[in-house]
Amino acid sequence: MNTSRHTRIIVELSQASEKLDVVYSNISNKIHRFPSSLRRLDDGDYIVPRMVAIGAYHHGLPELEDMEEIKKAATYHFCRDLGLRPEAVYEKVLTVAEDARSCYTDGEAVGALVHVTGADFAAMMFRDGCFLLQIMLWLLQEDGSGAGRGAPSFTCRFNSMAALRDLFLLENQIPWVVLQTLMDCRPHVFPDVLCAFIAYMGKFFQLHTDTDLLRGSKTLELDGRYKPPHLLALLHFHQSGGLSTSEELQLRGIETLPPVVTSAMDLAEIGVKLTPSRSAEFRDMALAKGTLFPVLSMPPLFLSELTACWLVNMAAFEATQAFPLGAATGEYTVSSYLTLLSMLMDRVEDVHELCAKRLILSDFTSDRTLAFFLGGLTSYLYVNDRYIGILRQLADHKRKRWVWIAIHRFVYRHHKTIVTVLSIISVLIGIFHALLSINKP
Repeated sequence: MNTSRHTRIIVELSQASEKLDVVYSNISNKIHRFPSSLRRLDDGDYIVPRMVAIGAYHHGLPELEDMEEIKKAATYHFCRDLGLRPEAVYEKVLTVAEDARSCYTDGEAVGALVHVTGADFAAMMFRDGCFLLQIMLWLLQEDGSGAGRGAPSFTCRFNSMAALRDLFLLENQIPWVVLQTLMDCRPHVFPDVLCAFIAYMGKFFQLHTDTDLLRGSKTLELDGRYKPPHLLALLHFHQSGGLSTSEELQLRGIETLPPVVTSAMDLAEIGVKLTPSRSAEFRDMALAKGTLFPVLSMPPLFLSELTACWLVNMAAFEATQAFPLGAATGEYTVSSYLTLLSMLMDRVEDVHELCAKRLILSDFTSDRTLAFFLGGLTSYLYVNDRYIGILRQLADHKRKRWVWIAIHRFVYRHHKTIVTVLSIISVLIGIFHALLSINKP
């Protein structure tokens, strides 16, 4: 190998290392593309916005142009309510525009901004950021009539599931530095509005019959230890239950898992009781000891077009996080929750069992619910120690309590026959007693 070629190879290796250092040194603030490992699951439902583009990746799509006028109007209202000129607010965004732009320079993502000038990018961040915060204010002011108090009539266009869906797509985000800069313009209002809005969105995951999702919602509390990269990350933080404890910060998904047959119907056969947990946080799943058999508790889930999309995007967000960061900001909670739920489903009867136990309430048919969980999503997700621990406990239960399990399985499978036989025996005993009483002198 000649000297010049040797030098060129060393330079190429050094440049590749430096490039990766830049990419991963600030990974917590990146606006990521949807992971390639999960893209094959998408049929147009999980990645591309349907009504409103937020950020750089889908900006300018012809089918989303109508919402650009609403963005401008929302920006006007945001600045007017601040009592500031739009130019003054724009100047504040301009000071962080370069930092925001750097959040989009992750691998292939840089291509989305090649032809976007600095001024156009700053204007995009300005409009999208003001739009998001103003929409939060309007939605939180709803009085049940379909439009927020004080909100202009055109906002009724935004009050749809399609628009709310778009706000929490992984590729439809703007950097947190932009939102923080705009929130600093209203320090007496934010972050309370933001936290209340996220709590409002979180209610969509819960089993509910009350159409007023705002009433009684629990406000998200931020303690300053976690700074989200974008709005989706904050919803993920809220639904995961906050930061993980030290014993939960383990990355899993590669090691061999205990061989446990654990569909909902199979668990019923071995005596494991399924029950909803007391909180809606996805980390709140556990296998606890019972009198004879353990109890598996999990957060109940309302599955709809909206929540299915958000779940996939939160799992995709987890897949973009480098260990140990992914653990520290939710320890793969959503991925583990989805994996455990999918493990409990093998056939439509399992869906019925989970619905009967009020672990799932679905807008989908049973077949479609089963297809969502068994469509291959969980094959590419990491799981955490909480999930691994539950599987190990189930394996231990099957190994140590096999006698009780055999008895329970026999009774479970033949309980109708047993009831029938006992009923016949009861009738025969009654007849026998009657005959004895007749023959008595």
